[in-house]
Amino acid sequence: MHLITKIQLFAKVKQALSQKLYGDSKIISIASSDRKNQDSWQLLSVWLQRISHTKIRSVSLGWMILAGFVFGIMTMTGLLSYSGSAPINLIYLLLVYGPLQWLLMALALVSVLLHGKGLAVTRWLSGQKFLQIFPVFFYRWLLFWLNQWLSLSFLFGSLVAFLVLLVSQDLAFGWSTTIAFAPEHITAVLDGLSAPWASWWPQATVSPELVSGTQFFRLQGVQGNYDVTLFGQWWTFILAFILTYNLLPRGLLLLVGQIMMITRVNALLHQDAEVFQLIDDLKPTVVETGSNRNAYYQTVSEPKTRVSHGGYDPDAVVLLWGLSTEDLNHLHLYERCENATQLTDQVDISTQTEFTLMVPGWEPPIAELADLLKRFPTASVQLLLLPLDQQLDEADVASWQMFSDSLVQIKKLSVWSDEESVS
Repeated sequence: MHLITKIQLFAKVKQALSQKLYGDSKIISIASSDRKNQDSWQLLSVWLQRISHTKIRSVSLGWMILAGFVFGIMTMTGLLSYSGSAPINLIYLLLVYGPLQWLLMALALVSVLLHGKGLAVTRWLSGQKFLQIFPVFFYRWLLFWLNQWLSLSFLFGSLVAFLVLLVSQDLAFGWSTTIAFAPEHITAVLDGLSAPWASWWPQATVSPELVSGTQFFRLQGVQGNYDVTLFGQWWTFILAFILTYNLLPRGLLLLVGQIMMITRVNALLHQDAEVFQLIDDLKPTVVETGSNRNAYYQTVSEPKTRVSHGGYDPDAVVLLWGLSTEDLNHLHLYERCENATQLTDQVDISTQTEFTLMVPGWEPPIAELADLLKRFPTASVQLLLLPLDQQLDEADVASWQMFSDSLVQIKKLSVWSDEESVS
């Protein structure tokens, strides 16, 4: 399944869940026989087709790639068109396929590396309703990935046009500029640019004779004592320049974007609580008929999660759930937790592997908290129960202990005490 198809499928599943298109039961719409030998994305596709009675069409980048390819052909054809009175200006051609492309690559990298709101286009994307269901860094990488596909298709279109015109026409390249650059300075710059391929493709390098012999002045044209054969020797340098400084970096950026998109698209299934729960419900239940009496008695008599008493690691990342400022002031914890973040469905802690979650121990746990924690299946959580006016009784602790046993994310359960020691 293509990445674009997966993104479209995820968006439609979220829409179906929000609008409750599945009726009274979201699981009854898919037969158990369809759940076998299918991955999570296939399960979601079958489920969505059953409840919406429409087939999910595969989406590809074909039209966008074709548009970039055609635009590349048009651009290169326009740059290589000339009346015959003067050669094609090499400097203009190199600027379009050199610094201009490097600037676009840099802007693409900045758009995903900035920790703020990013460039204007990413801020515009964040306001689009379709993309609001995705994390902010997801659509930044999506834009980066699509940009590389479009740029590579543009580049291949340009190369095809360049090679076709090279064979079908007698192209003449020279250089001309208003600024009084000496030929030896131009030679030095082009020698530096030719360094990556000079050892294995010497025909694509430049010589002082080639540079000085192809300089022309617009008013003069090519009238004068010129060796016209020199004007046709630039094509190897131009081809090597585009391949080295365009195709290679664009290919590397596309590889990075492809890896990041595969990782982030698959992570969508685990970071969204509703979708993660839906997939878990759709997967077939494995029933074991065997029994182990010793394991049964051990499970009943000894809960999996042990309870300790104490505090928390002051260097740990602290999250709060269901606690107000008054609750923290009551336990003299406000100053220590003033920078803590409230755990909501908008908080992205996928980069944190360990954190402490403070909860009101006097209240029973609810399913909403479980759904929030299921968004981060690989996290290691210390659950810290805070008392209210008095110490928590055994019933309070037992309910949270059962809650901790049901979630693999909770590795440690602690009850707050006034001691300053780290539990």
